[in-house]
This record gives sequence, structure tokens and C-alpha cells, in this order.
Amino acid sequence: MDKTTIYWQLILCRVPRFLFTAWLAGALGLGGVYFAQAQEPQALVPQAIMASGWARPSIADRPTVAYLTLINRGTDDRLLVVTSPTSAKIEIHSHKMQNNIMRMRRLDALPLPANSTTTMAPHGNHLMLFGLAKPLTENMALPLTLYFEKTPPLTLTIRVQNSPPRAQSKQE
Repeated sequence: MDKTTIYWQLILCRVPRFLFTAWLAGALGLGGVYFAQAQEPQALVPQAIMASGWARPSIADRPTVAYLTLINRGTDDRLLVVTSPTSAKIEIHSHKMQNNIMRMRRLDALPLPANSTTTMAPHGNHLMLFGLAKPLTENMALPLTLYFEKTPPLTLTIRVQNSPPRAQSKQE
């Protein structure tokens, strides 16, 4: 494979600029000095999406559920993947009433409209955590990393508890 083919594969795969610059400097034989000079100072950009949430305690090693509130202050985006060191797999799910039966289904992505708040809640959108390394117990901290279509990854820690935080619970 020649250097031109590799170059276009890197561009088409949207390799972060600093990695591409490092590869290009090495390919051209310019070494680390060129790489250090090629970097531009980057302004700090505030995170366009903010998140908070909670998770239910698990029963032994059975799957459990987590709920997030995602505030998108940027452009339209989508939540694509969620990972955690405590779970082998996390899926985005929704609940939908179909023929008087509540059905759960896996979503490929969760739309996050611009300038909006998306709230996951019981009987609605949620995260399913499978393959837990150990049972989740009340008051445990659960680290999550959220991967979006446009926004850089966001890492947060949510609390494991039996019921939603007061700010999220329904008041009747």
C-alpha cells in the first residue's frame, strides 16, 4: 500500500489532527521537532453536552439499568455508545407500548436535538448494563464514558441508588 492510499484512508476515517500530523511528520522523515512546531494552540471549547444520572442497584450479576439527563447546548447530535469499566456491554434502550404490551427495544443511537434536554426515565429511554464485573450496590459510584456523533467523549460518574434523585423524581 503506498503513502497516498494511507493518507486518504486516514483523512476519510477522520483521524484526529494531532495523530495525522504525527504520522505525516514521521512519513516525511521530519521527526518530533516538526511535530512540536506543527501543533497549533487550541482554544478551550466548553463541552456542548452535559450529563447527570443515576443507576439502580443490581441483583447479583443480573443486568441493571441507568438513567441519564443530557443537556445539549450545541447543534443536533446523537449518543452512540456508552462504556464503563464495571460493565461488559451497555445498550441504549427504549420502552414503547405496542398492542397494550410494554416492549423494550435496543436503539442504535439516541437523538439529542440542539438546545434541548433529553431525560431518560423509568418506562422510557434508559441504559441497560450487561456483564457486570461485580454487583452494583446502593451508594456505589458508577463511571460512564459517553460517545457522541459530533461532541467529544464525556466521562462522568453517577450514583447507584434505589430511586431517582429528588430533582428527577415526579412530584404529584
